[in-house]
Amino acid sequence: KYDGKTWLVCEKLTNHFITKLQYHDLTNTLWVGTDKGLVRYDGTTWERYDDPMSTLLDIYVSSLAVEPDGTLWMGSFDHFAFVGRLLKYNGNTWTSHKLDQRDLNSSFPDALVIDSEGVLWMGIKGTMGGMLVRIQGETWDIYNRFNADCFEGGGVTSITLSHNTKWITSATGVS
Repeated sequence: KYDGKTWLVCEKLTNHFITKLQYHDLTNTLWVGTDKGLVRYDGTTWERYDDPMSTLLDIYVSSLAVEPDGTLWMGSFDHFAFVGRLLKYNGNTWTSHKLDQRDLNSSFPDALVIDSEGVLWMGIKGTMGGMLVRIQGETWDIYNRFNADCFEGGGVTSITLSHNTKWITSATGVS
């Protein structure tokens, strides 16, 4: 943590590789994605989601986004089963969507962003190439090289917003 003058090491996550960070101002919550699960910091307490009965145990966190109300979205990938997942956490309950059950086989959900209209956008890379998925409720709209001229190849590695304009990076450039 850097306050403009000094650095403070908050916690060492022994044997964890930090993959993503997402901070939510309204709840003062820092979400830390790692190669072995999820960690939450509320400004005072660190909480690891590593319950042996949890589906989050040893999960590779590949992306994070937080809605204005504090709802967390998390992309993950199981390297053993070769299946990506999109998880939603409302503070009490986890909801999981296996990407292969949405015809997104062998997909790494590497980018998540929520636009000003509350729509979740997910960037994917994997054996199916680059894709952008617009998720609004139960409707998933998939944009790829067959229906959107912005994908030349490679996977979507990041998405950022500028006044609701989406900037997308892939292995081949920026769209």
